[in-house]
Amino acid sequence: MAEPSYVKSALLPVRVMHRRLQPRRRAFQYRGFQLCFALDQLPDLQAILRRTPLGFRVADHGQRDGSALEPWIRGVFARVGIVPEKIYLVTYPRLWGYAFKPVSFWLALDAEGDLRGVLAEVNNTFGEHHSYLLRHSDGRKILPTEWLQSEKAFYVSPFFSVDGSYRFRFRFDRERVQIDIHHFDAAGKARLITQLAGRRQDLNWASAWREVLGNPLMSLMVTVGIHWEALKIWRAGIGLQRKPSPPSEEISL
Repeated sequence: MAEPSYVKSALLPVRVMHRRLQPRRRAFQYRGFQLCFALDQLPDLQAILRRTPLGFRVADHGQRDGSALEPWIRGVFARVGIVPEKIYLVTYPRLWGYAFKPVSFWLALDAEGDLRGVLAEVNNTFGEHHSYLLRHSDGRKILPTEWLQSEKAFYVSPFFSVDGSYRFRFRFDRERVQIDIHHFDAAGKARLITQLAGRRQDLNWASAWREVLGNPLMSLMVTVGIHWEALKIWRAGIGLQRKPSPPSEEISL
């Protein structure tokens, strides 16, 4: 069998925006690229990535032991009554063997292509991870104008305590992906506004190399950028929040 030459709409050049509102206002944005693929496309995706500096490691997700991802993620969605027809993953690839993935998104679609649930896998810079499972309690489809809320349970930024909530909004269609995440404190005041937005493109050998050559240190710069911004905030006199123990449950339902 011939090796696949492309995977449709599996490359996602993105613009990522952060706007911090507390305790001092600060905003920045950067460009990069992510993978955006249906889980049943993974073998073809891997075949293409082998010819590039990009990579996808199964052990970066799920149970993080290298075990199959599809039974795991379907089991997660089944816990809240979601039986997807198709599951997509939006995540950073490995580049030159390295990746730090602040947040990856598993999207559960029904037979009509409507979004029914999302699992947000969050990693912090301390090597810990936690996930938030998002859906409507009555199981109805998630519209691109609707916000889903989850209580914050996981330490991410050393400048924010583990309290308050997140609100998420998802636009996911054949052409474009846009994910908005707003973080609110316990009093309901916005702390941080984040947006990831991009247009889906076909992934092939040429498009992968084009993104790599345009941003050859992207994976490293994600980590460097996080620490550089933290240093600037600390130098501005913002105190650090003590890191608590991670939550006992892997997933916030």
